Amino acid sequence: MKAQEILREIEKIYYWDARVLGFDCRYFGDEVLLIIEEENENYHHQIEFLGCIKVDISAPLDDRIVPVRELSRLQLPYFMHDVSITSYVLEETEVFVCNLIFPPASAEIHFTKIRIGKEYH
Repeated sequence: MKAQEILREIEKIYYWDARVLGFDCRYFGDEVLLIIEEENENYHHQIEFLGCIKVDISAPLDDRIVPVRELSRLQLPYFMHDVSITSYVLEETEVFVCNLIFPPASAEIHFTKIRIGKEYH
């Protein structure tokens, strides 16, 4: 799958201003799970970045005064604003770069595989 194909699949989510419910790094950063709310539906969108070689998330200090784990779903301040995907070749492997802007945070993820789906609740 090419960078533009991945971006087209993500854009089918209509993520603009959707609440970000989770951004979880697993297995020492090998996997990143992004959960985006789908309003008025019985599911959430999940984007799993797999084979990650770099995960960088930034947030302002004043956003971390109260631990995020203590916030309710409605208190979460993160709303998806922009997603971009590019790629480069490293040791004969295509590596994709996803830049996410979900103020007041942002993230950059370098990955080799992706899975886009839904989580039903």
